[in-house]
Amino acid sequence: MGDGYYEEFLEGNLELKDTISIVGHRPTDDGRIWISPSGKTMRLDCGCGFECGRLGVIRLNDGKEFYTDE
Repeated sequence: MGDGYYEEFLEGNLELKDTISIVGHRPTDDGRIWISPSGKTMRLDCGCGFECGRLGVIRLNDGKEFYTDE
């Protein structure tokens, strides 16, 4: 994919028309689930592998978010 393409994808700028992409591995900036304005890209990695991170999950049928510290 290349670094430039990857960055654009993670920001929700390269989305597929009929596809929802759920990605992880790179923690979000604020420790919360990030969803693109269109709702087609969701970044779920909230940094739970780091001391200051937490686990974040999303219920797909209604979009409700859950976190380990809430």
